[in-house]
Amino acid sequence: MVSFMPQPGRSPINMGGTNNLYISSFEDVQGRVHVPALLQQSDTLFNLKAGGIQKITLPGSTRTIGSTGIEKKKGIRITANKPMSVQGLSILSKTSEGFLGLPVDTLGMYYIVPTFFVAINAIVQVVATEDNTFVSFELRLPRNGRVRYGEVRYVNGGLINDTLNELDVFQVLGDSDLSGTIVRSSKPIAVFSGNDCAMVPKNRQPCNHLVEQIPPVSNWGLEFITNPTPNRQGGDEFHVIASEQTTLVYVDMQYKTMLNEGDKYIIEAPWNISLVISTSQPSLVVQYSKGSDTLKLSPSMSLVPPQKWYSNDYTVYVPKDDTGNAFDSYLNVVIDTRFRSGLRVKGADDLGIDWKIISGGFSRASLHLASDGVYHVYYKNPLANYTFSAVLYGMASQKLFSFPVGMKWLQPLDWDCLPTNTTGGDKIDNDCDGATDEELANGVDDDSDSRIDEDLATPKPNFKVPRDFVTTPLLSCSGASTVANTGITGVATGSAQGVCKIRGGQTVISHKDSIVSPRQQCEHVFKRVWTIEDPCENVLSLSQFIKISTPQDPVIAFPDDTAFTCRRKKYLVPEFTGNVQVTASKCPRNVTVTHRDSYRGDCSDEVGRLDREWTVEDKCTQSRKQIQVIQLLPKG
Repeated sequence: MVSFMPQPGRSPINMGGTNNLYISSFEDVQGRVHVPALLQQSDTLFNLKAGGIQKITLPGSTRTIGSTGIEKKKGIRITANKPMSVQGLSILSKTSEGFLGLPVDTLGMYYIVPTFFVAINAIVQVVATEDNTFVSFELRLPRNGRVRYGEVRYVNGGLINDTLNELDVFQVLGDSDLSGTIVRSSKPIAVFSGNDCAMVPKNRQPCNHLVEQIPPVSNWGLEFITNPTPNRQGGDEFHVIASEQTTLVYVDMQYKTMLNEGDKYIIEAPWNISLVISTSQPSLVVQYSKGSDTLKLSPSMSLVPPQKWYSNDYTVYVPKDDTGNAFDSYLNVVIDTRFRSGLRVKGADDLGIDWKIISGGFSRASLHLASDGVYHVYYKNPLANYTFSAVLYGMASQKLFSFPVGMKWLQPLDWDCLPTNTTGGDKIDNDCDGATDEELANGVDDDSDSRIDEDLATPKPNFKVPRDFVTTPLLSCSGASTVANTGITGVATGSAQGVCKIRGGQTVISHKDSIVSPRQQCEHVFKRVWTIEDPCENVLSLSQFIKISTPQDPVIAFPDDTAFTCRRKKYLVPEFTGNVQVTASKCPRNVTVTHRDSYRGDCSDEVGRLDREWTVEDKCTQSRKQIQVIQLLPKG
């Protein structure tokens, strides 16, 4: 569930431009975008290939208008038959800003919101996911701040209540900063906050729209590492917002202040400096990129992902601006220094990474993604301890947007958890140990809990091996044969699935043979172990058994030369003149015996002769030939 905030200016200016949705998935997806505000075409169906992007372009009229109150059916619902990621971006001629859409199953009923000091309005906006949702806003305003709703002017501590139905939107516009405002609801809601127009720092042009979708307090974090806005020598401003009383704030391990619920602490960060921020209670950290009036650089707003949101795989899409040119984009990443060599970027050839060491054992980099299109950024090992953060910044003339491109949500510990069968990357605690998706499919106890492959981080590769095979004697002439010709015995097939397929790279299938039983008279058995390894380092092995028949070489004895009195040919058959004798062992091998006769003389008054050429054919050895001479003596 998402919605788009109002832009500065009067209609039709603030309804210009476009609102874009960018949908991605690690799997083939069928989905639907429902926009009830578009009466003529409220539904858009889409088919999305794994690793691709589905762009949905909506008119500016799908934004809310600039006043406090309810707007019926102004929300947007995106559904699909497989997990997906959704990013939203508003693009106008002079402003742009975006957000990462949060899945419905991560939404909550208790929020504290950030906004910035106003140039026009600070905005808090909610979307109901169900009918009959009661929503309450407990306003937090400075001394002179006001919110006007109808004929009533609300001040700090005021309560605004209403009941919404599914996809209804209620927004609060304040003439002052609304940071710390608490939003409660009776059912899960989606919450967005920011400004229709803000200058960062205050009173420094230009003005830009700011927005982020805000996670519920239940998903806030304790440890944060900031990354400076690329190419902004003016620096950044970071706001730390506390969720509970007596929250202690530390910056680079130095104590700074104590906050109560909804309070914020502002940190001015110079350009090219990273900060390590930690708090004693769950908190939210927001980055405000500073603008520049001389260079006409717009500000932006982005959440700083806490370490518990870090993931292993991100699909990144670099869009085009309203002029058709790609946003000059940068992806800021933070990763454990020990693992940074394993970071991969699919879609950017020969991308140089300029790593900078920061405190706490981490490194940061800003990856320049200069062309529009899809990139996949990932760590080669998908287990949870190899995660990193990723925040996208897109720049164009007088425009800037920024938002995290993905988050890994950890489900709260379920004390009534029951073990379930694992499906790779299902974000379910399959083994009920308080963690999710913590194993590779590799036959190894990756999480050291004495269980193997019980809670997989990614889908297993598809893998099929040939059925067991028994050779025929003519296929196995030697007892040492391994039947290496897989064209005869069959070849294993398989492919990577889900995110492992999107990563690219090779899926390698190999095999290794070993003797299961030594040769016993006529046969022996090989075990062929087929192995597949996908780009996620999942390794599966399956066995094929091959029984090799190994008959011994037969003993061949050709008939001796002989002499017979002339007689009819029917009496000169091998039955009477002698035959080739094939002495069979306990492991016989089929041989073929043939003969060809040629006569000399008619034996009427002199000795005649029959030359019988015997041929013994054996598939395992060369054919053998020998001539038997049968003399034909005259009668009398």
